[in-house]
Amino acid sequence: MSTLSGVVAAAAASGLALAMVAPRAPGRLVGLMLCVAGCLTLALELAPSGHAGLYAGVAGAGAVVAAGLAALFVRVPWALPLLALACVPFAVDVHVGHAHGRLLVPLYAVIAGGAFALMWRPRRERDLGLVAWPLALLSLILFTWAICNWYQSAKDLATVRISLREPVQEDKRLFSEFKVSLPKNSHTLIWLRNSADEPLYRWSDVASLFAFANDWRSSDNHYLNEELEQAAQRLVDSALDFLSFQGAHSEADSRKMPDDDIMYRVYDYFQGDERRGREVQIGLGERADRVLAAHNELYMAGSRLGL
Repeated sequence: MSTLSGVVAAAAASGLALAMVAPRAPGRLVGLMLCVAGCLTLALELAPSGHAGLYAGVAGAGAVVAAGLAALFVRVPWALPLLALACVPFAVDVHVGHAHGRLLVPLYAVIAGGAFALMWRPRRERDLGLVAWPLALLSLILFTWAICNWYQSAKDLATVRISLREPVQEDKRLFSEFKVSLPKNSHTLIWLRNSADEPLYRWSDVASLFAFANDWRSSDNHYLNEELEQAAQRLVDSALDFLSFQGAHSEADSRKMPDDDIMYRVYDYFQGDERRGREVQIGLGERADRVLAAHNELYMAGSRLGL
């Protein structure tokens, strides 16, 4: 949270407290408007950028729904607490850009409707009576605690991100194991470059790739550095995609191989259907290229970190 966010959140909390304790409509109106303006400013600062049209549409629809609920609450005041309690269990999955989460959208609409209803009744005295001041004080305390906690969390996250710019011991160990299991000059990488779409292959051609992907998938040890972790995951995904596609189109060959190796053949090449054989050949080549690209990406990520 930036300094601006903290100031805006404090202003919104102060506005809410003012709306609770103000005995006359003008004071409540100022407090509610301050609270609404602060909440909107805070939401726009924290929301993912590049979706102004979406936010404008949501704000317009929300205002219409809130106005309708306000009209209901003015005529049927007891509907406000009833609807608020009823909406608590319901959340909506929201996806904006790369951000996603579950928000209590129905409850937010009810709260906005209640705020509009409070402004709708200009001649009413303070509605909360004796509990207005304790409730306002409690709101300020809770907002202050939330702001301080948010600041501390942001500070801790920044510290962790700075520390992860330097590779930690666990990342060094995992990257060393990766270079041992799949070095650039390994037989598997050479085979992927030159012969991945051939009709015959041996188990030894893909054994190290299979072992790396399987060990990664079954292990709880992963990179702490985000760049390394993402690159490694892309390598594993591309390796499993290649191996799965290859296995789905292969069968064991009957010929004997030295050192207990096993020969496989891509049976689509031997079915007499040239079009089908060509499709499988292209599929193997494309998937092999993705494995090689992901392998190089992980190597480059490690090189940038001095590993």
